[in-house]
Amino acid sequence: MNIHLLERVTSSGKIIKYIDGLRFVALANAFICHFFANHLVNFPEIKEYSYIFPLFANGIGHPGVYLFFGISGFILSLPFIKQYVYEGKKVSIKDYFLRRLTRLEPPYIVQLVLFLFISTVLGNKSIQEIFPNFLASLFYVHKIVFSEDRYPLINIVLWTLEIEVQFYILAPLLSLVIFKLPKWVRRALMFGIVAFWPLLGIDAGFHSILNYLHCFINGFLVADLSLEYSNKIKSSYVFDILCVITFVIFWQGNVWMEFYLLYVFILLFFTQFSILWKKLMEFRPVYIIGGMCYTIYMLHHKIIYMFFGMFFKGKEFFGDPIYNLFTRLIIISIITFLISAVFFIFVERPTMKKQWWKYRDLKKLFFE
Repeated sequence: MNIHLLERVTSSGKIIKYIDGLRFVALANAFICHFFANHLVNFPEIKEYSYIFPLFANGIGHPGVYLFFGISGFILSLPFIKQYVYEGKKVSIKDYFLRRLTRLEPPYIVQLVLFLFISTVLGNKSIQEIFPNFLASLFYVHKIVFSEDRYPLINIVLWTLEIEVQFYILAPLLSLVIFKLPKWVRRALMFGIVAFWPLLGIDAGFHSILNYLHCFINGFLVADLSLEYSNKIKSSYVFDILCVITFVIFWQGNVWMEFYLLYVFILLFFTQFSILWKKLMEFRPVYIIGGMCYTIYMLHHKIIYMFFGMFFKGKEFFGDPIYNLFTRLIIISIITFLISAVFFIFVERPTMKKQWWKYRDLKKLFFE
């Protein structure tokens, strides 16, 4: 396989490699947490080995979600900050929404149809039972329509994408309101939202942007500060120490997690000023897999669930439960990567190209 085919394509041609590296961190956290949660259900004897739980973030996948939300806020706000603060190129709202529609919708719909097929034709669910959930997920309203259910039935990880879509819709308006303000006013406002929004207890009755607005605004704040200070702060190993300590605390997802927004801020802002930590985030396999995060995130939980149910049920490789755990983790990681690589090359990556629907040469669309 040509490794080039696994690299992201961006409209600007530029990739912020360390950000894709942090996407890898967020993805790995979610993947390992979901693996461990499924492992605990199928092989409960592993509970006796509680000392390994922090390696698997104690089966809590929220740290990865918080980091994903922060990265989304960071990336989406950059062009608006350049427009409103630095008098840069004006953002076309039409192009903004068209880009998100043509870039994100096709892979989303394909995986949704794929898992509908698996659930009904290959699984034990009837089309009458699951089709309403399919429609709700198709229009990103599962949490609104089925608020009593915690997760979408077709693919449970899609609840985060519903919130991402709500943010994509609001991001231009939020940017207009925030970045038109004087520097210290807007930063005070963003800091206030990050620090105090959770204390307001605003809730729509279902998981929505109202529950996580502060996570995205955290990314806004990092982007604003990064554009001003990226060339003013010198790289130092001090930032390596800060980022590594933050990563360790953030990863385990249990102790001191009331400061999770601070951890996301540190990783997003200070990684660019670190030396070894930044090199790790920009290590090619790391940032390439991070760039595939949309595909892998959508597919990974279903792959984990199916393999535990179909192939690992009662399967022991060694006499030691710990060896078995890591063997299963390695096998599922490889399988997930291979399946995701095929999906990425033939479904997601082509949609990264501008006006991909106009391509007549399929070789250029898929393999260039």
